[in-house]
Amino acid sequence: MRMTVQEALTIMQLYGQVVTRDLVKQAYRKLASKYHPDKNPDGLRHMQEVNVAYDYLSQLPESSLSGAYQKEKVQPKKAAEPPEYHLFRIMGLQVTEDDFSCKTWVSGKTFPYKEHLKQHGFRWCPDERAWWRYSY
Repeated sequence: MRMTVQEALTIMQLYGQVVTRDLVKQAYRKLASKYHPDKNPDGLRHMQEVNVAYDYLSQLPESSLSGAYQKEKVQPKKAAEPPEYHLFRIMGLQVTEDDFSCKTWVSGKTFPYKEHLKQHGFRWCPDERAWWRYSY
């Protein structure tokens, strides 16, 4: 997998900061404890991304980490919205993307569309009374 410094820093939640090796290691430990499969069964994919980003950043020279990459205030490009989100909105459902937890939430009167949501990989969260899935 080819990765840019910006992508690796975004995965490590360090984009836009002046980065040092110690900060990268600290961020890795924090994310590893958050997404470790023993603590978070749904975090396996995130953990794999964090491992790849950490390996990539740890191989770069210190000057690349503290260079101009982090000083840019360019927002990472958002992927095009999946077509089913438009369909959900037509059905009168609310679609919300949570960048912090990397989840997509669908709420509203979802009962008639329960099977359709399951087909698209959504899971029911009774506490939030909404459907969710990881948005990769």
